[in-house]
Amino acid sequence: PDSLQAHRQLAGGDFAGAREKTRLALDRNPQNTNIISLLAYCLFRSGDLAGALKAAQSRLTDPKGTWSASMMRDMEGGRQVEADHVIGFMLDKARKHGVDDTILSLAYTHLKTYERRRADGRL
Repeated sequence: PDSLQAHRQLAGGDFAGAREKTRLALDRNPQNTNIISLLAYCLFRSGDLAGALKAAQSRLTDPKGTWSASMMRDMEGGRQVEADHVIGFMLDKARKHGVDDTILSLAYTHLKTYERRRADGRL
C-alpha cells in the first residue's frame, strides 16, 4: 500500500516522495487519522510547515475523530500522568527561552492537582 511505501521513503530521506504516496493513501482513505498524521510529518520534513500544521489541525479537531492524547486517556482511566516529564519539561524550556508560559502553567497546575487528588484517592 501507499502508506507503507511512504514509510520506506521517509526512512530513506525521500520526503517529497513520501508526501506524494501519503496523499495517494489519504485519497483512498480520507478519514484514516494515522495517514493524516503521516502526511503532517511528511509535510513537516519536506519543509511545508503551514501544510503540516493544517494536516495536524484537521486530525486534532475532527469531531468524528477517535484520536486523543495518551495523557488524556491516562486521566480518563484514572492512571498516573507524566506532568513533570511532558508539560513540566515544556514549561521549563519556555521559561528558559522567554516564551509566554501562561497556558503551560495552567495545564501544569491542573495536572499536578490531578496527581495530588489521584494520590489521595479523591478521583
